[in-house]
Amino acid sequence: MDEANDDGEVTVPTALVLDLVDECRHLGAVAAPLIRMTRHLDVERPGERCSIDLLNDASDWIERELGMTSVRLAGRQVGHRFFAAMRTLGLPEAPPTLQLMRTLENASRKIVSDPQDLGWELLRHDHQSAVMRNTQDTNCVLSEGVLLSLMDHTPARRVHVRQVNCARRGDEHCDFEITWNE
Repeated sequence: MDEANDDGEVTVPTALVLDLVDECRHLGAVAAPLIRMTRHLDVERPGERCSIDLLNDASDWIERELGMTSVRLAGRQVGHRFFAAMRTLGLPEAPPTLQLMRTLENASRKIVSDPQDLGWELLRHDHQSAVMRNTQDTNCVLSEGVLLSLMDHTPARRVHVRQVNCARRGDEHCDFEITWNE
């Protein structure tokens, strides 16, 4: 998943986009525009790379046409794939929250091929909260779903994710405050 990208384009594994499609496929004709948008992707080659713009376009379509809940659920699917990739980097099955967030910083730069090395950053962490920054240009609600999914693998309970800064609303980056009980 960490192939080099020599042309300056930000890329992701096609599996991430296919996860979004799979989350909506049961909707049949309603999801037809999304399926058409991604029909050129080869489901037999999930590690092949595609532009992050396709991930964003698919996420935005889901949010616009199906609502925030649907794109958050799709983000959870992407989060499961992220967690599997993070496990290959040595993350245990039920990691402490701090270890999970630090591994996300590293894994995001391996999963997303970006010449500018953008991705997730841990800004602050204590025993029941953290602030994660996503410097990559991705759908905010999708990112929230990714974080919620990842936190499912920790001992944390009653997890809440709240976006405190948003690049789409004019902030420099998207920041997410995560709170929980352990």
